[in-house]
Amino acid sequence: MALFRKMAQCQKTVCAQFKITPELVKLRQVFSERGYELRLVGGVVRDLLLGQHPNDYDLATPATPQAVIETLEQNGIKVVETGLQHGTVTAVISHIPFEITTLRIDTDHDGRHCTIKYTEDWKLDAERRDLTINAMSMDLDGNVFDYFNGEKDLRAQKVRFVGDPMCRIEEDYLRILRYFRFHARICKREGYDDEKYDRESIKAIKEKVDGLARISGERIQTEMLKILQGPRVHSVIFMMRDCGVLDRIYLNNIKQDNLKQLGVVRGSSDHPITVLATLINSPEKWEIICQKWHLSRTHQDLGAFIINNRSTDVTLESMQDLLVDSAISDLERVRERVVELCKYQQKMEMCSELTRWEVPVCPVRGKDIIAAGVKPGKEVGKALQQLRTSWKDSRFTKPREILLTQLQSNI
Repeated sequence: MALFRKMAQCQKTVCAQFKITPELVKLRQVFSERGYELRLVGGVVRDLLLGQHPNDYDLATPATPQAVIETLEQNGIKVVETGLQHGTVTAVISHIPFEITTLRIDTDHDGRHCTIKYTEDWKLDAERRDLTINAMSMDLDGNVFDYFNGEKDLRAQKVRFVGDPMCRIEEDYLRILRYFRFHARICKREGYDDEKYDRESIKAIKEKVDGLARISGERIQTEMLKILQGPRVHSVIFMMRDCGVLDRIYLNNIKQDNLKQLGVVRGSSDHPITVLATLINSPEKWEIICQKWHLSRTHQDLGAFIINNRSTDVTLESMQDLLVDSAISDLERVRERVVELCKYQQKMEMCSELTRWEVPVCPVRGKDIIAAGVKPGKEVGKALQQLRTSWKDSRFTKPREILLTQLQSNI
């Protein structure tokens, strides 16, 4: 802790971008009436300083979870006990959730879990956080409290661990992936350049990378899909490979051609599965990633479709036929697959056309076949398939009357 004591000289600034909402005004009122301080913490402060609108609001307070619950309930505010084991409760105002966590110290780390101890010291709470840019807090008047130069790092587009990088990583090895996720998001300088990275952080990552074996596939998936959506994923994946990270998360044997293709595809698609497909060299390897990362069925099917068809020179007609042949309930999932395949192959005009194309419905159905005199059974399916093929060959223009006349001539 001595290292922290020397570093934690709090820098105070004002966030001009912060505009308090009526819901936050209400929370400030009820907590101040009880004598409890309340601050925004973590990502919301980082995003506001970047000029971005936060997706949600996380707050912290010295008040114990029980005191938080009593304060909210006595003021008619809905309470949801979302994470009491971590000291977190959720206040719901105007259908908007606000997570409120008691200041705490994390101890007895095993690389995944820890024991928590409550504190009233904002510095100690900041010390347990992963990165300097995530360790800032801000009161509801817009005053930023910065113990580890997080705002300076934001301006310099630098991502650093709080305090000793080795200790931060050993507390939770997922922080290795979080480091790269935030680097892809914060650093806007293009290209692969060691100088863009904090040397001490990279050194610690290389030494502790084997700890990723202790992280569940679900947690790896969550971080990696966010990394792959990042605007500068190309340079980040380079560094992750050089640090040995990719080998530990089942993305081994990544070649230069994979990285080159990733740069091309990321320019046309921000879908993480489409980008991920550039790093997968075979259907068998994709099956391993699906299993190890516990990907959803939708993501599994999308990745398999791209990997199995990326070497085929797809045409607008073939993609339209796939859409027409899809079940109505599956249509939009199939549309996503064909659109992402077009993006992978850099066929952007085709992508745009397929995105806005209104899929036609064949004007002849099975009951029309039966009404024409074909006995129910296999012959109905065979006749319907022949008519659908004729209709598709006309590029969906052949009318019902002509199709039925064609049917009569074949009976």
